[in-house]
Amino acid sequence: MTEYIIGLDSGTSSCKVIIVDSQGNVIGEGTKPHKIFSPAPNYYEQHPKDWWIKFREALKEALFKAKIPPRSVIALGVTAQRSTVVPVDENGNALRPAICWMDARPSPKYRWIKEKEPEIYKKAFKIVDVQSWLIYKLTGEWKGSKASPLLPTDDWNWDTKLIRNGEIPQDKLPEYKMPGEVVGYVKDKIASLLGLPKNLPVVCGCGDKPSGTIGAGCTSSDKLVISYGTSLSIGTTSKVIARPPLYTGLSGIPGLYNIEMGLTSGFWMTQWFKNNLCKGKISSVKILDLEASKLPAGSDGLLVVPYWIGPDWSLMDLKVRGIAIGWTSAHTIFHFYRAIIEGLIFEARRCKEIMENCLKRDFKDVRIIGGGSNSDFVLQTTADIFGQHVNRIQTPSAEALGAAILASKGVGLYRSIDEAVKHMVRITKQFKPNSRNFEVYDDLYRHIYKKIQVFTVELYKSANANTR
Repeated sequence: MTEYIIGLDSGTSSCKVIIVDSQGNVIGEGTKPHKIFSPAPNYYEQHPKDWWIKFREALKEALFKAKIPPRSVIALGVTAQRSTVVPVDENGNALRPAICWMDARPSPKYRWIKEKEPEIYKKAFKIVDVQSWLIYKLTGEWKGSKASPLLPTDDWNWDTKLIRNGEIPQDKLPEYKMPGEVVGYVKDKIASLLGLPKNLPVVCGCGDKPSGTIGAGCTSSDKLVISYGTSLSIGTTSKVIARPPLYTGLSGIPGLYNIEMGLTSGFWMTQWFKNNLCKGKISSVKILDLEASKLPAGSDGLLVVPYWIGPDWSLMDLKVRGIAIGWTSAHTIFHFYRAIIEGLIFEARRCKEIMENCLKRDFKDVRIIGGGSNSDFVLQTTADIFGQHVNRIQTPSAEALGAAILASKGVGLYRSIDEAVKHMVRITKQFKPNSRNFEVYDDLYRHIYKKIQVFTVELYKSANANTR
């Protein structure tokens, strides 16, 4: 009997579930959007109940497509958005909505709850992230992943330090395990509810972005993954900690690090554009892609700096705003859409160049993941702006695939994460740059975009300083 593994990625904007075999072939998948609400400007929260509902719906969809006997599933791997925090009671019920990672309240979010909502903090049985909450719902075990910390960190002993420094008492924290470890087994009642085999091993993963790095096969420092998801992020695996402006997080490979840069306002902007500016006239982003692909490189002079939710992570200033310049009467909504895509990819190139300069290496193997990677137009534009080949892997849901890879190692299907990656990740299409388009983009990027980007940041910094 063929054996299968489930990978769960409870991300910021949606829950994704994939079912793969030992060679990484995706035989079933499901995606359901999460609800995000904003109780105040730049505050972002979610209800944990929605995580569970959307997981059940996505899993049901994936199992329906896979059409496999439940007993053939041998493991379930979990990854989730990082640094999203919620206080819960003994039964896992949220005492308040979860505060999301991109929320403007200072990090770590648990400290804000401790200082601003002391009664809730005092009542809390546990302070958990998304991954440890889902593990509890599945297994009844209060366990989580060392590589999915409650706070931004490059320290593998972060939980021990929190306890020692009196930040959070030990009894308020789950028990943290290394990524790739079995943390429990699906409870009988839950297995029946979900259509899964009883005593199915649940394996903890890491944060969603490091999981995507593994799922894209970028487990060595010569490969780069770019995620065109809700946010835009780029990452690589490293043996050493990097200095700012790069962000160093914990890898899904114990003892290693995930080096990252990115932009909070990523490819969610495509849905924002369709929903808010197309006023129901455009039914899907695919139509926007098709029409935008007919336009020339450079969008006939229209340029977008896509800082809709602030600039890149290194600047950490949500007050900086995006701009669009170069308007003429000849421009259409499709020009604006194409300019947004180009602006996002210019930012990806800018972050890539910063990372290459800081790490003193060139990334020749670039792999694109996330919802945006489904678009040939987006990937071809990336190749044209970068002036190099870019690759698509077998699924855009690399975060969920990374969780499945860690699960395959956790239950002994493979001896190591590297061995699992070699068997379970493959490039399915390569995009080569159009030399003419690259010339246009390279000139635009070097002589106009980079100057406008600097001007935008400095303009808002100056404006904000003058209003204090």
